[in-house]
Amino acid sequence: MADYELNWSFGDSGTINGEIKSLLAAGEKELRSYHQLAKNHATLTDKRLIYLSTRGLIDNRPDIYCIPLTSVTMTCIQAGIKDEIKIKTLGGIINITFTKNTDARSFYNQLSRAVIRAQ
Repeated sequence: MADYELNWSFGDSGTINGEIKSLLAAGEKELRSYHQLAKNHATLTDKRLIYLSTRGLIDNRPDIYCIPLTSVTMTCIQAGIKDEIKIKTLGGIINITFTKNTDARSFYNQLSRAVIRAQ
């Protein structure tokens, strides 16, 4: 049974966030990065999915989630008005909603290949 269910939103793709970059291990490669507004950032690497979420204007301490790709047990893409990807891990479920102009299929393909290589 899942311990948690997280709901994330990915916006425009872009460059890796500095705080996430400082978390990368030696030899770990960024595959794709996203940002949502100025507060939330996500990076898919060849080893894990890292998500940084800053709560608000007053409390700037970020929540940082690191999901090892070896813990992914299933993925699902739902294409429609809003593209959504569901990732089931050993610890829970992550729901990712993509903004209108963000290529969810490209992310899904890259995620799938990275998960297979990580296993």
